[in-house]
Amino acid sequence: MKDFLRLIKYSRQYSHILVISMFSMIIVAVTMVGFTSVIMPLFDEVLVRVEKDSKAVQVDRSGLKQGEETAAAEADPAKQTEGVKFKHNALTIANRLGFDKLFQLEGKNITLVQLPVIIIILFLLQGIFSFLGGYLMSKVGMMVVMNLRIELYQKITSRPLSFFTTYSTGTLISRVMNDIERIKSAVSEKLADILREGFTLVALIIYVLYLDWKLTLITFCSAWIVIVLIAKLGKLLRRVSTVSQEQTADMTTILHETITGIRIVKAFVMEKFEIERFSKAAKTLLDTNLRAVKVVMFTPALMEFIGAVMISVMIYFGGMQIQKGKMTAGFFLTFIFTIYAMYTPIKKLSRVNNVIQEAMSAATRVFYILDMKTEIRESENARPMEDFTDKIVYNDVAFGYRDDKVVESINFEVKKGEVLAIVGSSGAGKSTLINLLPRFYDLSRGSISIDGVDIRDYTLDSLRYNIGMVTQDVILFNDSVANNIAYGTNDIDMDKIKAAAKAANADKFIEELPNGYDTNIGEKGITLSGGQKQRLAIARAIFKNPPILILDEATSALDSESEILVQKAINALMKNRTTLVIAHRLSTVRNADNIIVMSKGHLIETGRHEELVKKKGEYKRLYDLQFHYDKQDGDG
Repeated sequence: MKDFLRLIKYSRQYSHILVISMFSMIIVAVTMVGFTSVIMPLFDEVLVRVEKDSKAVQVDRSGLKQGEETAAAEADPAKQTEGVKFKHNALTIANRLGFDKLFQLEGKNITLVQLPVIIIILFLLQGIFSFLGGYLMSKVGMMVVMNLRIELYQKITSRPLSFFTTYSTGTLISRVMNDIERIKSAVSEKLADILREGFTLVALIIYVLYLDWKLTLITFCSAWIVIVLIAKLGKLLRRVSTVSQEQTADMTTILHETITGIRIVKAFVMEKFEIERFSKAAKTLLDTNLRAVKVVMFTPALMEFIGAVMISVMIYFGGMQIQKGKMTAGFFLTFIFTIYAMYTPIKKLSRVNNVIQEAMSAATRVFYILDMKTEIRESENARPMEDFTDKIVYNDVAFGYRDDKVVESINFEVKKGEVLAIVGSSGAGKSTLINLLPRFYDLSRGSISIDGVDIRDYTLDSLRYNIGMVTQDVILFNDSVANNIAYGTNDIDMDKIKAAAKAANADKFIEELPNGYDTNIGEKGITLSGGQKQRLAIARAIFKNPPILILDEATSALDSESEILVQKAINALMKNRTTLVIAHRLSTVRNADNIIVMSKGHLIETGRHEELVKKKGEYKRLYDLQFHYDKQDGDG
């Protein structure tokens, strides 16, 4: 219930639409009561009057005086039987409720022609206001779900990188798409049913209590059985739904991994394996969903049986009362029809409850992410980073993932315009060290300052705007070449885009593409080679024109020809910038102003290339290993 009320709070900004929708639903409820109120006059007044007229004709023909005796009995209250008195009182109920003024239901006015007209008018009003209320409520629900989906997407994209090591891509996609879709079915589609059927049920309960409160209370005693059973079935459905949504997320993860890694799947002839893995997940999900279907289908079946028992008991009881002259047929039919009319909204509400339980399971998962505290926050007095003028300083920097220390006690500085190279064996903490600069992670200890200001005192946007990145794992988007180069800005200046491409040695291959700069490169740039992707990433960094540049093994995994082209592009990119380079090939960092050597999270050596070679430490060992490897590769 807490999560449901929280969802409702999202609709506050649309309160004016909600008021109109709720008013429409109230009108629908009133028309339903109006329809049930005409049943008693129909049976006890109009049809009886027709029967009397028919009998009067028979009396005239036969000479009998039965009609006169009946009329005399009704005219004289003292001669009325108990059944006739009850009938006289029952006929005035609709008048007491005020429907005589709305629908002209007074016995003296109503005719067999008027009743069908009244019924048509009632159903016309019901249809109009049911459509209006339902449409407006669905509109509000869809807007609420849209805002919730955007908020969730915004929350996910603003999370630090550590968040994405915990949650798989498939799980997050499932949250945004599948979970929100289940919430949508409840809020946008079923909320209208809740209001319409809820108002109708309340109106009918009030009306039936007015008819005969004692008989109503006896009838409602058995209704508690239905309420208890629905509540228990709802809890069971919510548990099953939670498992179903988790399994859906697992299946989405498998799907995402297979599609994004399809080249590897095909290269290792693993299609059958992946199909079996996906099929197993799909069958597991099917079994869980079938359990949910059993609950969903059992609920209305159970309600129909209980409802049939209630109606049967009422028919027997009502028939006995009519035979004893304590109740008229019209009154009994009105009462039983009203009870039956209540059964429809109760049945619909039970189905809505099933949908709501599934949606609340999804909402719990969505709100769990929305309620996560932001780990990387700006200080209250954060200021924009205007420009980079002096130096970057790492002071006693330490960082770890949970209890695992990745880097420890790191100290160095990079002056404006200098090139700092970071080298070390795999797992030494090189990438983590540079990811701390744009605050992809926050420090566990120490500080990083730019121009003497702690980076935590800069606004995140301005800090990252002044830092450009080119990584080994190039990320390109399913868009045109031009939009990928100009990513992150609304300034789609083709002259600047072409200049950036030319500086990155990418202009020639771009012009050879089918549509040049307007060519769509596919998901992750699948239509391009590795070297072409890398040069596009460099062109993107050149277009951004940041004063600080981070290169994370930007030339690794490239063939010699591509590496030469990429290295030329990098040289153009590094010109007049302060650059931090993670180097896979040590030959590319010989001209660096300073080199720091990492090992198991610690900085163990620092200096220029010649100095480090003379020290005969870790750098010399790495350099000799690579030199030996390159020599063997060249000989081969």
